[in-house]
Amino acid sequence: MVNLKRLAQEAQSPLVALFDSGLQHSVKASSNSTSLLFGYHFEPFKLSAKSGRWTWTEIASDTVERARAIVGSIDGCVDGSSMGGLNSSASASSSLPALPLTTAVKRLDALSDSLCSVLDATELVQNVHPDPEVVEDAKAGNALLTSFMNQLNTHQGLYNSLNRSILAHNASPSHVHASTQTRVVADLLIKDFQKSGIHLGQKERRQFVEISDDILNLGYRFVRASSESNCEGIEIENPSQRLAGVYPQIVQAVTSKSDPNLAVIPIDGSGNAHHILRSARDEDVRRIVYMGMNEGSDEAVQFLEGLLLRRKDLAHLLGKRSYADMWLGDKMAGSTENVLKFLSQVSAQNKPMAEAEIARLISLKKSHQKSSTTPTILHAWDKQFYSQFLGPHTRTTAHPESLRPYFSVGRTLSGISSLLQQLYGVRLEPCNEIKVGEVWHKDVRKLHVVDEDDGVIGVVYMDLFKREESVAVDKFEGAAQFTVRCSRRLDDYEAECLSPLGGLRCPETERKGSDGKVYQIPIVTLVTQFERPTNGIAPGLLGLGEVETLFHEMGHVMHSVIARTDYQHISGTRCALDFVEVPSNILESFARDNDVLKAIGVHYATGETVPGDLVDSVRMRSVILEAVEKQAQLKMAMLDQVYHSERMEDVSFDTTAMLRQVQNQTDVIPYVEGTRWQTQFSHLFSYGASYYSYFWARRVSDAVCARAFQNARVGSKTYRVDGLREGGEVLKKELLQWGGGRDPWVGLGKAGVDIESL
Repeated sequence: MVNLKRLAQEAQSPLVALFDSGLQHSVKASSNSTSLLFGYHFEPFKLSAKSGRWTWTEIASDTVERARAIVGSIDGCVDGSSMGGLNSSASASSSLPALPLTTAVKRLDALSDSLCSVLDATELVQNVHPDPEVVEDAKAGNALLTSFMNQLNTHQGLYNSLNRSILAHNASPSHVHASTQTRVVADLLIKDFQKSGIHLGQKERRQFVEISDDILNLGYRFVRASSESNCEGIEIENPSQRLAGVYPQIVQAVTSKSDPNLAVIPIDGSGNAHHILRSARDEDVRRIVYMGMNEGSDEAVQFLEGLLLRRKDLAHLLGKRSYADMWLGDKMAGSTENVLKFLSQVSAQNKPMAEAEIARLISLKKSHQKSSTTPTILHAWDKQFYSQFLGPHTRTTAHPESLRPYFSVGRTLSGISSLLQQLYGVRLEPCNEIKVGEVWHKDVRKLHVVDEDDGVIGVVYMDLFKREESVAVDKFEGAAQFTVRCSRRLDDYEAECLSPLGGLRCPETERKGSDGKVYQIPIVTLVTQFERPTNGIAPGLLGLGEVETLFHEMGHVMHSVIARTDYQHISGTRCALDFVEVPSNILESFARDNDVLKAIGVHYATGETVPGDLVDSVRMRSVILEAVEKQAQLKMAMLDQVYHSERMEDVSFDTTAMLRQVQNQTDVIPYVEGTRWQTQFSHLFSYGASYYSYFWARRVSDAVCARAFQNARVGSKTYRVDGLREGGEVLKKELLQWGGGRDPWVGLGKAGVDIESL
């Protein structure tokens, strides 16, 4: 089985001391200089820091100068004078011998790494740094490099040079062919150029830039509109009676000060409207509140439909049938048809269970109503109200918060570290010495990921707790892993690039691997919004959902650090979007294993091991209406595909009409006339044509676990340690270590999973 004793022993690990005892990092002061964030120092190309300390804007400016030189070494203009985006010609590359493919790809990857090291760092700074001046500086540096990157994406000299190298390589004898990784990166780079319209004529390239700008502008405006209410407040008369069931303090808060017979319910971040939707006994009140919350504005609809139309125009310009067709071509799913077939299969399996859950809610509705009419429909405004009376078929249900005292952040991370050791042969180790200036907040902790054979293979900065109220700038609202720097091979850099390493450097992350090569090891940051420790009273404590989140995000961390590749372009999570969530879902699955939870959970104050029946009870409660919620997510994934499909060709295309059709066909709760819920679906911008990937990754990870650990299972939910390592080695060698350097289906096939098994 999973080594439960070992997991329990992790309670006394250094990770517990680091995260649960309030122990601060000891600061390693440097007598020579102060470190930049992440332990970086900066080796400039041309410029110098005006104030004696580099700003992000200055670093970005110098990085552009370095990048121009690298561009020149690729396209033949040594001084980088061919830079000019749309106006650049084929440059000198057309009259020069083709570079060897390895050299061309190595230089393009060095170009990408020099830019991405600053872009990725400034992206993180914008999301986590508490100093508004530093945030603004990072924004400026990021904008400068983003503009420069857009020029590179349409740089014909780079495209032509790479094309010439590929043609020359393909015509050469097989014994001098470049490595598989090199050929994969070359192919990906060519496709990236073509996605930017580089192969189009000058007129069409101008159209491409114009459409792309429109998409960004409309997308940002849609996202902003999606978070804004269309009404100033929902009016309810006679609140003292009609808001029966609602907490008195909330009734008091929404009741008009000038007219006690009128309540005005704001649609804002206070949560009052959601509480009333869940608690008000008067169904008509719930209906009015639901309608007000989902009315949607004309402006948001216009932004959304404009966004979808411009995406259609972009796809047509690139010769694709639809935006989904364009987007899915290099994903695991491959096509809209495959995605819709997959979603339909998942829906067919889930919908009967969702309908059974709805039947239970209708039964509750019938028992609560005094009318002689038997209800046959559960309306959208009924779900939250009646679900509060719905419990598992047991009287021993426990509130989810009752688990929190048993799962401190440090103890949970210690358990994860032990599990990673058993799976992949890696562990998490605290790094207590941090240079001055290396981290952005006193809460940030630094960990090394240590492989049992290769030593340190990654650096992780953990920014896990909510900011204190006094901080001027809050941080990223959700949970995410940010890649600060990707892996790549360094020992052949000077030979291929004819220049020394420079720019942002961190000697700590330049290490020799067991294969004798020198690699730049990854730097990643994990950001969450866990509750802060209570000084002198309690450490940071996690609810069940937060435990699962921590396992999930650490799965992303493992993918980033285990996938050590020769090129940063394919390192870690730089892979097909519908595969990137598979490793994280695999690790998260262990947080749904009750035996693992029982081994990790120990009360922070009493030392009591978490009672098994408490874990079981909370788990049962957490899956109430699970099928209904899953069906609602399937509706969203279906809608995303339809919105980006050839259906956009219909001149009468209407996003609300399509929402009505998809919801009534897919969901178990009917569409409510007069609502435009699609205006709240902000993921349509960020996840356009790929919202399905959540279900896809979950199905793939479940299939992988079933095959990889089929010989490790003892009973239904426990594993043997040797079986875990055997399965973990398969995952590590066939899936994780490749990053984006191999078609995921190849690794899945070696793990015993194919598309038919999904």
